[in-house]
Amino acid sequence: MQKGAIEKEETKQSNSTQNILIIAFFAFIILAVVFLMQNKSSDDGVQLSIHLSEDRIIGVNTPSQQDASNIGKTRRDGYDLSEKPFDNLDYEYDERTKDFRLVCKRPCPVSKEVLNQEFAGMAYAVSTLRGLTQSDLNKDLLPFEIHASEDSVCQRIPNALAYMTTFTDTNGYNRGLLCFFFDKLYYDRSKFPYSTSVHEVTHLFEAGKMNHNSVIWEGISEMLESFFVKGNDKNSFCWEGNAWFKEVLKRSDDPHWVGGDLFFELCRQYGFDYDDLPELYRQLDARNGNVDEKEFVKIVNNIVGSDTSKLFRDAKVIE
Repeated sequence: MQKGAIEKEETKQSNSTQNILIIAFFAFIILAVVFLMQNKSSDDGVQLSIHLSEDRIIGVNTPSQQDASNIGKTRRDGYDLSEKPFDNLDYEYDERTKDFRLVCKRPCPVSKEVLNQEFAGMAYAVSTLRGLTQSDLNKDLLPFEIHASEDSVCQRIPNALAYMTTFTDTNGYNRGLLCFFFDKLYYDRSKFPYSTSVHEVTHLFEAGKMNHNSVIWEGISEMLESFFVKGNDKNSFCWEGNAWFKEVLKRSDDPHWVGGDLFFELCRQYGFDYDDLPELYRQLDARNGNVDEKEFVKIVNNIVGSDTSKLFRDAKVIE
C-alpha cells in the first residue's frame, strides 16, 4: 500500500511537471506572436511617441549626396542657391543644405567646432519638425539665413538670446533670418539639438501661418522644443517636467512661460499633444495665414472636441 501511494505521488508530480512545461511552451508562443505583431505595427506607420535621442551622433563634416547635389541649382525663378546675397559685405557661407545657409562675417569669431555643431543641430531640428508637424516652412522664406554672430544684418536686441526675423535679399525676396550670437552669449549645449536652435527654427514654422501673438507664438515653440528634452519619458507635453512653467511664472509673466503653461494645461486638461500637431498645422496651412487668435482657439477646440476658451482667456490671448 505504501509503495503504491509513493508511485501515485510520483506519477502525479510527473504529470504536474508536464503540465507546467506545456503551459510555459504555449505562453512563449503567445509572447512571440505578440512581439512580432508589435514590430509589424511599428513598421507600418509613423510613431510620434518614439523618443528622440539628443545624444544621436550626426556627421557634420560631409554633406549628404542629396544636399550636395542641390547646391548651385536654381530653387525658384530668379534665385540661385549659390548666390551670395551680401556680396557687398565680407561673409563666409556654409551651404550644405538647400533649406538654409549658415553665415558668419570674416574673420569669423565663432569656432569651426561650434559652427559644425549648430549646423547639424539646425538641420536636425528642421527635419524633425517637418515630421512632427507634417507641415513645412513657408516656401517664400527659403532658403533662410542663420547668422552666427552680430553684424550689420543681425543687430543685438537687449535681453534676447536669439531671434527670428526676415530680410529682403538682392533679388527682392523676403526670406527668413535667424540671428544668433554664439561668440558673446551663453547657449545651453547640454543636449542635442540645442534648445535655442530648436526654438528659433520653430518660429519659422509658425511664420506666415497665423497672426503673430506672443503667447501662442512662444507657447508652440516651447511645446515643440520640449519634444527634444532629455527625461521626457512620457513623450508628451503633459510630462510633469513641464510643470516648471508654473514656477517661473511666479517670477515673470514672460510670453514664453505664459505660452508654455497654456499648452501644458491644454495637454493636461484636454489631451492636446504632439500627435495633434499635424491636424493643427493642416488647418493653419489650409487658411493661408488668415488665422487670428479667435480662429486659432476654434481650431484647437475642434481638434480636442471641447471648449478650451477659458485657458486662452486666462492667458490673455482672447477676451
